[in-house]
Amino acid sequence: MTGASFVLRHIRTAILLLGLLVAGCDTGDRDPATPAESFEQALASYQEGALAAARPLFVQAEQLARAQNRRDILLQTIVYQARLARDLGELKVAAARASEGALLAKQLGDFRAEASLRTLEGNVYADAGIRPAALRALGDAQRLSATFNDQTTIADAELALGDLWLQASNPVAAEDHFQRAFTAAQTASNHSSAALALSGIAEIFRLGGKSAEALNSVTQAIGLVDRSDDPVVAARLRLRLGRIHESNGNQNAALTAYRDGVNILRRERAGRRLEVQLLFRIGALYASNKRGGDARKYFGDGLEIARREGDKVAQYYLNLLVLRTDVGLMESDQRVKMRPRIIQAYSQLAAQFREILQKPGEAAAAGYVGDEMRASGDVAGASRWYATAAAADRERFLAFADPLLHQPYLEYLGVARHQSHWASALAGMLARENRVLDALTILEQHRQSELADALDGLELTLRHPTLKTKAAAVRADMFQLRLDATELSARLGSGIPDPSLVQARSELFRRLQALRSRAAAISAQYANYGAIVRADTVFMAGIQKFIPRGTTVMQHVGDGAVVHIITLNRDRHSVHTVQTAEATVRSLAQEYLRLMQDPLVYTGEGGEESVTPMTRFATVSTELYDLLVRPAENEIGRGLVVVGSDIIGDLPVHALEKQDRSGRIEYLVEYMSVDYISGWTALQFPTRPANKLRDIVAFGNPSGKNWSVDYELRDIRSFFRGADVYIGRDATWDHLKSVKADLLQIASDFRTGLTGFGVLMMSEGQATDETMEVPFEQLLQLEPSPVVVLTNQLGEGMGLGTSHAMLLRINATSDVFLNAWGADRKSGKLFSEFFFTHLANGLAPGDAYRQALLNLISTREVSHPRSWAQFFHFGVG
Repeated sequence: MTGASFVLRHIRTAILLLGLLVAGCDTGDRDPATPAESFEQALASYQEGALAAARPLFVQAEQLARAQNRRDILLQTIVYQARLARDLGELKVAAARASEGALLAKQLGDFRAEASLRTLEGNVYADAGIRPAALRALGDAQRLSATFNDQTTIADAELALGDLWLQASNPVAAEDHFQRAFTAAQTASNHSSAALALSGIAEIFRLGGKSAEALNSVTQAIGLVDRSDDPVVAARLRLRLGRIHESNGNQNAALTAYRDGVNILRRERAGRRLEVQLLFRIGALYASNKRGGDARKYFGDGLEIARREGDKVAQYYLNLLVLRTDVGLMESDQRVKMRPRIIQAYSQLAAQFREILQKPGEAAAAGYVGDEMRASGDVAGASRWYATAAAADRERFLAFADPLLHQPYLEYLGVARHQSHWASALAGMLARENRVLDALTILEQHRQSELADALDGLELTLRHPTLKTKAAAVRADMFQLRLDATELSARLGSGIPDPSLVQARSELFRRLQALRSRAAAISAQYANYGAIVRADTVFMAGIQKFIPRGTTVMQHVGDGAVVHIITLNRDRHSVHTVQTAEATVRSLAQEYLRLMQDPLVYTGEGGEESVTPMTRFATVSTELYDLLVRPAENEIGRGLVVVGSDIIGDLPVHALEKQDRSGRIEYLVEYMSVDYISGWTALQFPTRPANKLRDIVAFGNPSGKNWSVDYELRDIRSFFRGADVYIGRDATWDHLKSVKADLLQIASDFRTGLTGFGVLMMSEGQATDETMEVPFEQLLQLEPSPVVVLTNQLGEGMGLGTSHAMLLRINATSDVFLNAWGADRKSGKLFSEFFFTHLANGLAPGDAYRQALLNLISTREVSHPRSWAQFFHFGVG
C-alpha cells in the first residue's frame, strides 16, 4: 500500500465530476458505447486520483466487457480494480481480484499481465503481514517473469521479494533479490525501480554497519532519479539517506536529507503521507538530542498533515508521540500534579487506537496508563490497564501497518520490545499477591501468542487422527479473519467515512470470539495444537500433576525494578523476588553470551590481555547464578526445568557457575540435571516416549564437503549396529520424509529463511555438492520420532533454539537435543560419541545428555562452556 493514496482529494474530485457531468451533457448523457470507451473513462478518473469516482466506472466497463466478450478489456478492468482496492485498503478484495486476473491472463497467454498480477497479489499479502502467502505469490511472479525473460516484471517481482526478505530480517536473501531487481530495472531503463533496488541494498549495508557502502549505494540511487520525474521516489531516497547519516552519527547531514525530502514533495505537491514520515524523522532526531520543544513542533506538523490526509494511523501515533514529548518536558512535581490528565489523555488514545483496530497502538497507550497508575501507587488500576495492554497485544495480528508509513512509529516507540513488559508487569503484580497460577496464565498467553505469530500463514502438516481436520479448518478460518481484519483496520484508519465499517467491526469480533471458542476446545483436548490454532485460553489448573517427582520447573519474570523467580514442583509453588533491576539482569545475560564468544576468553591465548575478560566472564557467571538460581535453591529437587523467557533469552543456565561456602566452584549441571521447555503448556504435551531405542537414523552433510560429519554419523554404528546413515547425496528430503525412527539425528546447515524457523539444507540427490533448502516446518510431515538430535554442522547461519524444539515437540517428539550456537567441530563429534555411548549403555536420553556434558567438561580440549554449553535438552527428565 506504500505510495498509494487512500483518500479522495475533495476539490480535485469535485472538478473531475463536474467535468464528467459537462461531458455527459455534451454527448446527450449517453453511456460509453463500447467497453474500451468505458475503460478509458474509468482509467482517466483513476489516474487523476478520483478513486471513488473511478470505481463505478470500472464496474461498468467490466460489465460491458463481459457482455461483449471483450476479454482483453475485461483483464484490464480487473487489473485496475485490484489496484484500486489496494489503494483503498480493501486487501481481501485486492488479493481476490489479483488472483482472478492472473488466471484470466494465463488463459489469454498474457504472461506479463499474469506476472504483474501475481506481484500485486504478493504485495497485498505483504501489506496484511502474511509473509508466507506473499512469498508464494511473488515466487510465482518471479518464475514466470524469468521464464519469458521480461525485465520489467522481473524487476517488479525481485524488488517486492527484496522488501519482503528485508522485513523478515534476512539481509542475505534480500540483497540477492535487490541485486537482480537492479540489473533487470537497468536493462529495462526503469530508473525508479533501479533506484529503489539500490536503496534496499543501502539499507542492508546500513544494518550491517557498512556506512561507506550504504552511502555510496544511496548516492548512486539519487543520481538515477530526477527530482521532477518521480518526486516520491526521490523523497524516499532522502529518507534512506537520512537514516544512513543517523547511523553514522552525522545528525546535521541527516536533518538536511530529511528536509530535502520534505522540500521535494512540497515543491511537486506530491506524497503528503510520505512527508509526514519525513517530519516524524526530524522530530525523532531532535528528541534524541533532548530538544523536546523542537521535537514536539515537527511531530505536531506531521500530525496536522496526517489529520488533513485522513491517515488516522499516523495521526494517532503522532498524537501519542506529542503526548510522550509533553510528559517528558514536565518537571517531576508538575508531572505528579498533572498525572490524572496524563492518564486521561493516554486512555483516550487507547480508545482511539481500539476503534481503528490498531492493536499495537492500543497496547502501548494502555501500557503507559498502567505505568502512570503504578507510579501513583494505584496497583489495582495499574493491573487493569496492564491486562488491557496484554490483551490488545495478543490481538496485534489484526492490525494493518504500512511498512514505510506506519511501521517506523512502532519501532521508535519500542512496541515490540515492550510486548513482554505488559504481561510481565501484570504477572509480577499477581506473583506478589501469591496468585502464581494466574501469573503463569498471563505469561503463557503471551508466549502462546508469540508462537502463533511465528506459525501464522505456514503450511503445516497436522497428524492428530481426530483433531487435524478441525485444527486445519480453524487455521483456514483464522487466515481469512486476519485478512478481513487487516483490511478493516486499513479502511478504518484511512479516514474515509463509511457507516458500514462499524457493523463490520462488531461482526469481526463476533467471528474472532467464535474461532477462539473452537480453538480452546481443540487445545483442551490436545495441548500441542494451542499455538497452531492461536488459542487464547490456556489451562493452568492442574499443571503441577505433569511435573515429575523430584523435578522443579522455574521461570524468571522481569518486573521493572525487580525480578521474580517462580518455581513449581509436584506439590507446591514459590515466588522469590530479587531486588535487582530487570535491565541489569538482561544486561548481564547479554554480556555473558558476548564474552563466551570472545576468543580471548575461550582460548586464553591472549596472555595478559586475556586475564581481564576471562576474570569478568567467571564473575558474570557466578553473579547470574546468584541472581537467577540461588534464591530458589531450597525449592529445587534432583532436576531443574527452565521455562523460556525473554529476560534470559538463550542463556545456558546449565553452564552457570555456583560457588559454595567453601569457595569451590562448579557448573550447575554438575549438581543436577538442567533441561528446558518452551512454555508451561509444553508440560501437558502428549509425546511419544523414548522407552526403547531400536531404530536409529542419521542424516547429514548434504553437500558432501564436511568429512568430519560423515565420520561422526557413521560412528553411531559403533553403538547401534543397525543404524541407518544417510550422508552426502543420500541425505535427501525424499529419504527423510519416509523415515520412521526411535531416534533421528539431522546434522546439516540450518540457515535463516522468511520465517523464524529458517531452512535446513538437504541434498538434491543428483550431484554430490548440489543442495536444496527445505523449510524447517516441513519436519512436521515426518512420523514423530521420540528423540530428535539437531546439529548445525558448520556452526554458521542461524542458531537453533526454543522455536525449533517447540515445533518438534508439537509433533509429539518427547526429547529434542540441539546446539544453540556453533563452536569447534571436535566438541560436536565428542558430544555425539559420549551421548550415543550412554544411550547404548541403557541410560534415558535426558540422563545420557547430562553425562555427555559431564564428559565434555572433564575433557581438556573442550572444557570451556563455549564448547559444551551450546547443547540444550528440550524435554522433561
